[in-house]
Amino acid sequence: MSVKNILFTVFDLNDTNYMKMPWVLFMKTLPIIAEKMPIVRFYILTDTKNCITVKKLIEKENLKVISVSKPILRYPYKGLLGTLKTLHEKLSIDTLVALSGWNLSVWKSVVNKLRINNLVLIVLTPVYKLNELSKISMDYLTSYLKYGELIDLIYFIKLIFENIIMRYFLKAVGSLDKLKVIVASENSRALFQRHGFESFKISFKLKFNIAQDLTFSSQHKDIPIIAYFGPPLMARGYDMVLELARASQDMNYVLNLREPLPLIVRKSIKHKDIRNLKIVTKFFRSTEELVDEARKYDLILLPFRFVVSDFPLVVIELLCSGKLVITTQYSHIDVVKAPNLIMLDLAQVKKPNIIKRLAKKRIKIPMKSCCLDWEFVANELIRFLA
Repeated sequence: MSVKNILFTVFDLNDTNYMKMPWVLFMKTLPIIAEKMPIVRFYILTDTKNCITVKKLIEKENLKVISVSKPILRYPYKGLLGTLKTLHEKLSIDTLVALSGWNLSVWKSVVNKLRINNLVLIVLTPVYKLNELSKISMDYLTSYLKYGELIDLIYFIKLIFENIIMRYFLKAVGSLDKLKVIVASENSRALFQRHGFESFKISFKLKFNIAQDLTFSSQHKDIPIIAYFGPPLMARGYDMVLELARASQDMNYVLNLREPLPLIVRKSIKHKDIRNLKIVTKFFRSTEELVDEARKYDLILLPFRFVVSDFPLVVIELLCSGKLVITTQYSHIDVVKAPNLIMLDLAQVKKPNIIKRLAKKRIKIPMKSCCLDWEFVANELIRFLA
C-alpha cells in the first residue's frame, strides 16, 4: 500500500477554541487516527496565529499542524486556492478533509482545480425541518423582545440562513464521485442522500461504569439547586432559566456563564430582585473541572432552543457528573444511552412544576468512570477515510 498524504482544513483551531466543538473533535481524534494509521502522513491546515498549545498537544511524527494568518477557511476567502495549491504541490496531497458548512460548492470547485483524488466534507451544521424552524422562530422572537441582544439575532439569522442555503446549494452543487460527506445526525444524512451525495453519519458513544445502585440523596436537604452551564445566549435557553427562577421562588438556580450577562438583563434582574438566582462567570478549562462543578448541584438544566452543531459535547460531559441532566429534543441526542439523561420539549421546560418535580428526585448516579469514547469516534472517521 502506498503512503497517503491527507490534509485536514480546520478553521480557527487555536489555543482558545481547542476544548470546544467542533475543534475538540479533531484534537481528540486525529492523534488516535495517526497512531492507528502510521503509514499515512496527516497535516492540519488552520487559519490562526495562536496555536502553540495546539501543536504541543496534537503533533506526532506523522501528524503536523500548518497555520496561516489570513482567515481563508471559515467562509473561504481569497487566498484559499493558492494556499492549497502550494501545499498540494509540496506535500502531494491525496485526500482533502474540510470542516465545512453550507459552502460545499467552494470546496467542490477547489478540489476540481487541484485535481485531488478524494474530498471529504465534515458538515456538523444541523438541519431542521420546516415545522421545527417555525416553532423555534415563534418562541425565539417572543423572548428576543425581552432579553435579546444583537448576538442573539445573529445566531437566529444564521440558523435560518444556513438551513435555507444548505438546501439550495445541495440542489445547485450536485454530487461528485470523489466527494464524501460526513454528518452527525440522521436528518442531515437523509438530506444529503436525497440529493445524490455519498454521506455517512458519524456516531458517538458515552463510555461509563456505574459503581453501585442509584443514590436518592442530596447535600441540599431543604431547597434543591438547579444549574445551567454555557454562554448567555437565547439559542442555549439561559433566559428560560431566568423565567423559572422568577416563577419558582422555592427553588435555587445558578447560571454558570462563559461570559457576563447582557447589561439589559442585569438591570432587569436587579429590578425584579430575584433572590434565588446566583450568577457565576467562569470558563471551564477542562472536562474534569466542569464535571466537578456540576456534581455540586441537584439538577443540570440545558434548555436549548437550537444548536449550531449536531455534536452535543456539553451534554455528554455533564452527564458524567452523575446528576440528572435535562435537555431538549434536538438532533440525535436520544442516541446517548445514559440513565441520567432526560429530554423534554420547550413547552415542558418552561413549566416550573415539571422542573421542580425532577429536581426534588435528587437522583445521583455514582459514576465510577465516565467519558466520551473518542477512540470509538476516531474509528468511525477511519472507516470513512478508508
